[in-house]
Amino acid sequence: MEKYQAQIVFIDTSIFESENYFEGRNINLLFHLSQEKLISLKITDIIYREILKRLEEHSIKAINLYKNQKIEFNQEARILRNINILNYQFKKDNIKLLKENSKQLLLQKFDEVIENNNIEIINTNIADASEILEDYFAFNAPFKEGNKKNEFPDAFNINTIKHWCENNFNDCFFITNDKDFTNYEHPQINCKFNLSTLLEFLYIENSDVKEEIFNRIYRDSISEIEYETESSLISSLESSAFEILYNDPWMEDVEVNFHAFEETEFEIALINEIKTDTFTYEIELNIKYSVDCDYTDLNSAFYDKEDGIWLGEINRSEKRNFKANALIYPSFSYDSKKYTGEFMEIVDYEIREIEEI
Repeated sequence: MEKYQAQIVFIDTSIFESENYFEGRNINLLFHLSQEKLISLKITDIIYREILKRLEEHSIKAINLYKNQKIEFNQEARILRNINILNYQFKKDNIKLLKENSKQLLLQKFDEVIENNNIEIINTNIADASEILEDYFAFNAPFKEGNKKNEFPDAFNINTIKHWCENNFNDCFFITNDKDFTNYEHPQINCKFNLSTLLEFLYIENSDVKEEIFNRIYRDSISEIEYETESSLISSLESSAFEILYNDPWMEDVEVNFHAFEETEFEIALINEIKTDTFTYEIELNIKYSVDCDYTDLNSAFYDKEDGIWLGEINRSEKRNFKANALIYPSFSYDSKKYTGEFMEIVDYEIREIEEI
């Protein structure tokens, strides 16, 4: 199947703010699509500096809030200082150091997000100031309210995006929650989407994006799938081991009990079926496991023809090891509006090869 060309997406500050910068589920899905090179994320250096400034401001505001609550707690709960309860809460904090540490950690986190998610920073030196002034006097978007402090950075930002698209012969999405861009028009820039509606569009229009969303749900569920797989297969694996040992001509009175999974390896996982609100995977597994085996060992015995019995047999109890190859079919629920889903159950399985090791 031919791969779609990665869609180019410029992100506005308002998107980061609405997602608590790097915490929100939707923005992390956007980051994941960028990591998989299904989209190409970009911000201008104006947005980069704006986010740095807001991270610093919000971190200081958060520590000031903590400081005020701490002062109130120390006053209203001082009775507890008479006993050994919540002593750590009365410990004096270095507020100045907390402010500096929180600021630096957030700024560091932002740079890590930029690097880890392949977000390119575009320099605004390609913007055309004369075009921006023309838009200002003509009240073209984003100019509307006359708030120059906010409108001019927005204007430089969108003008930079415009010239980047023209210089690189590329179309792009500019996702924002800012209503000032509702009426902005340029043949190469689509401003009609916010984060949620863009994800919905990509899901519908790009089968690679849809597949990657399913793959992410699958990967997030691997530990749960492994647990349910092992629970589902125990009885069949035990029976298969019994059949192999029972058919050994030098073993009699065989009893087998499942002991443990020694190793479970997910070899190949493919989407098997997609329905309206569910999908199913086919997963190939390589399994190593052990059973506890009680049996009568005839290897050192001899058969007394006169009495018709074996003599010299030995009763043994030991652990026996096996390996198996299997297919399992886990099903998942899926919410196409939230791009979330979860593992439901193992709907079928097939043990294809098994041998003692």
